[in-house]
Amino acid sequence: MKSATGLKKNVFDNSNFVDSDDQVEITLQKARSLFVNDKNYQGARDEALKALAINSNLSEGYELIGDIYEVASSSCGQDDWSQSLAILAAYDKYSKAISTTSNAAATDQLSNKIGSLRERFPEKDAGFMRGAKPGGSEQVPCWIGETVTIRYK
Repeated sequence: MKSATGLKKNVFDNSNFVDSDDQVEITLQKARSLFVNDKNYQGARDEALKALAINSNLSEGYELIGDIYEVASSSCGQDDWSQSLAILAAYDKYSKAISTTSNAAATDQLSNKIGSLRERFPEKDAGFMRGAKPGGSEQVPCWIGETVTIRYK
């Protein structure tokens, strides 16, 4: 893409876009690239959050963050408990994505993702040993850092 001066601009530099839809799409493209190509999960989430700051009803942004959290869960923390908390964070993002879309196909796809995550929820015994009660809250210990509501398989 060329700027008014004729110099090539980085396609991901969205600072000069006026149209918010364009900003959202460019930012999501950058987030997807960071996630898929670079495996830069935290950077991808940060870009998706920028898109959501422009449009808080952007189902694709929540879904992308859910995808990031699901993939990153295996490297989140030192144990199964920590990893399952990341799965709860992914579940929450997919749930938010469902609540912000009216597209039936997208809802079906998100529902399938949610269904597959339920098998990876924390074990009751692990929560009991930590004093974590259903409905209570815990912070995901890795870079995800979100607070999730405890639910069990």
